[in-house]
Amino acid sequence: MGKSIWTIMLILTITTQLKARTTEDCEQLQDPKAKEACISERKFEDGKKQYFYRLIGGYTGSIGRSAAPKGQYYFEVFASTPLDSGATRTWGSVKVASTPHQVDAPIQKFVAELATNIGNVKVNEIGHSGEFLIGLERRIPLSLVPFNFSPIIAVGATTPINPEENISMFQVDSDNSVLAQRFPATVGKQYVAFVPPQRDGAYWQYQAGVRLTTLQDRETATPEASVDLTLGQNQAITEGRFHGAVFRFEAMLHLNPKFKVPVYLFATGVMRLASAEFTDPLILAPAPSNVTAPAPNVAVVTFPPSRLDLTRFGIGVDLIGIFKKQN
Repeated sequence: MGKSIWTIMLILTITTQLKARTTEDCEQLQDPKAKEACISERKFEDGKKQYFYRLIGGYTGSIGRSAAPKGQYYFEVFASTPLDSGATRTWGSVKVASTPHQVDAPIQKFVAELATNIGNVKVNEIGHSGEFLIGLERRIPLSLVPFNFSPIIAVGATTPINPEENISMFQVDSDNSVLAQRFPATVGKQYVAFVPPQRDGAYWQYQAGVRLTTLQDRETATPEASVDLTLGQNQAITEGRFHGAVFRFEAMLHLNPKFKVPVYLFATGVMRLASAEFTDPLILAPAPSNVTAPAPNVAVVTFPPSRLDLTRFGIGVDLIGIFKKQN
């Protein structure tokens, strides 16, 4: 009974003195156990500042002739966790895109309604494609501004898209010699359906390079802007296999945090470091909407594996920030 009373008194003493740590330094506490608990609690609270995660919902579209020519709504989860004092960190990102959505609204209206439009994406439209990356970084603070220079490495994969959901239908022009030469199966057909190849595994990638990050302040891990510059290999743009070097550029900018809705801008470029090739363009008229494949008058042609660079630009909103404001 006596031990229980002393235990309760000790817990109450430690709890009282821990609360006092906001007004007095832990080193000034008299009780050794309370001092140790206070220091441990302070380290835990300081460590929590170094954890960072975000949940973004947004819209992304291609730039120029890209491997992903259609716009899509997407969701991204990014997390960064310290391994030691916060300098060495693990990080990871998962991006999931919806089925393509073409948007022709004015920019001002589109941005104002972005959060609503994301919420209106149907559940069965999510998961059209996805990508994940996991890696390590070592942050090296620079003295001029709250700015970090980080060597990074990462490995990840991109899911193949479903051919049945990505059929492009066109009319066959019998006078088009380029079409007949490239795709002899179209000869004598009225329409042609182009489909991506069926792949039974993910497109893998690995990369190494640097990350430049500006932080909102030195005490937290919350990035205000970041740029990743890496070299590696990526099967998604090198015909489904590891072949040649691939340069990846990825940038993120967190716009004014005082905005009513936290907004991010993103840009990504994945490019083969190889000589470009020129071919005759293949221009065809779209098929009527009632034409389906397979059909006797439709030639089904499988695209060759992609060799196109991937460039895209996106805008997103911080869904966690929205939830916090609503609550």
